[in-house]
Amino acid sequence: MSRLHYRSIFISDIHLGLRDCQAAYLLDFLRSTRCAHLYLVGDIVDFENIELTPYWHPLHSEVLAELLGIAARGTRVTYIPGNHDAALRRYAGQRFAGVDIALNATHIGADGRRYRVSHGDEFDGDHIETPRWLMRVGDVLQGFICGMNRIGNSVRPRAWPALPAVLARNQDGDRRCAAVHPRL
Repeated sequence: MSRLHYRSIFISDIHLGLRDCQAAYLLDFLRSTRCAHLYLVGDIVDFENIELTPYWHPLHSEVLAELLGIAARGTRVTYIPGNHDAALRRYAGQRFAGVDIALNATHIGADGRRYRVSHGDEFDGDHIETPRWLMRVGDVLQGFICGMNRIGNSVRPRAWPALPAVLARNQDGDRRCAAVHPRL
C-alpha cells in the first residue's frame, strides 16, 4: 500500500487510555501517511480518565510506538497538551524522543498564512467556577454517549453490512477512497 504524503497532519482528542478510543483506525491512518510536520493537539493520552478507570489496550502502546517511530524517521512532531493530558504542560519547551512539547504553535500554511495551533481548552470556561453537580452531569452524559456509540458500532456491521461500501462511493460511484482506507 502506498503512503499518502502531506505537508502537515493535525491529530487531536485521541484519548489513549479510554475504552472508547479508536486506536486501530488511528494506527491504520498513521501507517498509511507521511508528513513533514505532525501536530499532536491535545488529549492524546487521557491521563484524567486513566486515574479514574485504569484501562490500557495493547493497541494504545502500538500507537505511541508508531508516533515515536514517526519522530525517529525525521518528521517534526509537536505535542500540545490538552485538558486531559495537562500534566505534560510542565514540560513545555522540552524535547523527548524527538517530540517537542509546547503550549501552542504557529503553523505556516502553503500560502504563507500563519495559524495558531492550540488545543483550545483554555477557552472552555474551566477558569470560572462550574458547579460540581453540572460537571457530574456532563461526565454521566459523556459516559452514556460513549456507551451508546460502542453499542452502535457493534450492531451496525450486522444490521447494515454494506454501509461502509455505500459511504465510500462518491457521486460518480468511484471507490477510490475505499481503496485508500479499506477500514472505512
